[in-house]
Amino acid sequence: MFKKLSILGLILLVTFAAAVAIAGDTEDAAKAQAEALKALGMAGMMGQQADVELIGWRDLAKLLPKEIPGMETGKIEGGTFTMDGSSMSGYGGDTSVAKAMAGLMSGYSSAERTYTKELDNGKRKKLTMRVMDSGAMRAMLAGFLVAVEYDTPDGMMKSTEIAGHPAKFVQEFNDDLEVTQTQYMVLVGDRVLAYFEGNQFVEPEEVEKYAKNFPYAKLEALAGSSIKDAIEGK
Repeated sequence: MFKKLSILGLILLVTFAAAVAIAGDTEDAAKAQAEALKALGMAGMMGQQADVELIGWRDLAKLLPKEIPGMETGKIEGGTFTMDGSSMSGYGGDTSVAKAMAGLMSGYSSAERTYTKELDNGKRKKLTMRVMDSGAMRAMLAGFLVAVEYDTPDGMMKSTEIAGHPAKFVQEFNDDLEVTQTQYMVLVGDRVLAYFEGNQFVEPEEVEKYAKNFPYAKLEALAGSSIKDAIEGK
């Protein structure tokens, strides 16, 4: 599930590792770290271990439709998981990278629901909606900020906008270049990602419709101030 998201995560992991590689104890090295993270769009993580509180999975679940006409509603999956990232504070010394690593380990919270319909050919139409708030999600912001995109025989990803929020449009293809999966990933409040994923029996326009009609105002209210605002003291 969400296969292309894992590819994006791998890209960002590599870029973050590159930033860690320049870690050092000197003032010049510390400055270089900060500049590298900033260039990667990851400055929002630096020193931010407790700037925001995770949104509980129950609150996230309330944003998911209780039903979609003509489709069966699956059970809610997810949960809220927290962890102590303070043990990472010694990584690389007292640097921005160490603080960012500690922030990454703060935990995550998610809620997910799948809606299905059996078709005349015996296949099942499937639409999945998922909302995730996570300390680690801060690293994922870089994917939006640096506008990572790709187009291959296996799939494509491009930047777009949904309801005024930065988003990614992702599709997977089979060997005949037919669409087997369509996904929108929408970034809300600089910290939460909302996913909308349909299999090959869900038209891309339908996935886009659900993405556009999600209650973003409620999600923004739950997210509170953005990481960027927290850093700038707003």
